[in-house]
Amino acid sequence: MNVSKILILPIGIQVLILSGLLSLFQSSSLFATEIHLNSGAKNPFAATDGSGFYDKLVPVLFERIGIKGTVSWLPSERALLNANKGIDDGNIARIKGIEKKYTNLIRVPEQVVDFTFMGYSHRKDITLTNWDSIKKYRVGIIRGWKIYEKNLKDSKALLIARSPEQLFSMLKHERVDLVMYDRWQAQYWMKKLSYQVPALDKPIVSKNMFIYMHKKNKNLVPKIADAIRAMKKDGSYQKILDSTLGSLQSQ
Repeated sequence: MNVSKILILPIGIQVLILSGLLSLFQSSSLFATEIHLNSGAKNPFAATDGSGFYDKLVPVLFERIGIKGTVSWLPSERALLNANKGIDDGNIARIKGIEKKYTNLIRVPEQVVDFTFMGYSHRKDITLTNWDSIKKYRVGIIRGWKIYEKNLKDSKALLIARSPEQLFSMLKHERVDLVMYDRWQAQYWMKKLSYQVPALDKPIVSKNMFIYMHKKNKNLVPKIADAIRAMKKDGSYQKILDSTLGSLQSQ
């Protein structure tokens, strides 16, 4: 009877092999075939009917690196928490520096869109010049917008809305003196809600916005950045921007 010989490796080598295999499988994005991003921005970015800017951009962007990409909307704060916990693969799109608090997130170093942060009010006596000029008023913002939570935390009254609809409802019913929002979304929602509110003076600030990936997907970060740059260079980025946000650019 032939007896098969069993090769028994030293314990130390076994541990090294097992550790290597574990690290390989933990790096799930190494073999990722699908990536799902969440967005804290609703229409016109992540729309329920799939017509938003992110809805159109993400599939094309990730297709360039051989991966299926999808995106869906979540309330702004929850979107960040889910991405930071790895429940979703990443978040689109946030200002630079958010990774200081949400330490599991890695910024893709190529902007994906620009946000212009502005105030809106019916009051003609309000003049905004900087963050401090806002703080003496009753201000409405949407929960999870970190740029506002950070810069307006000492305001006379800071009222937090859960949605764009609630934000503009607070202004309509005079619960706040003004609301702070992004120009793209403000224009979309005022049209959607048939409720027009004048913008206050010039923007408080404009910021580049970035995709953030959970650290499990860190190997994809440079590939995503390269794909965004390539889309901007060949015109496909601008084509998607024009088809989704173009009607808002001149407003």
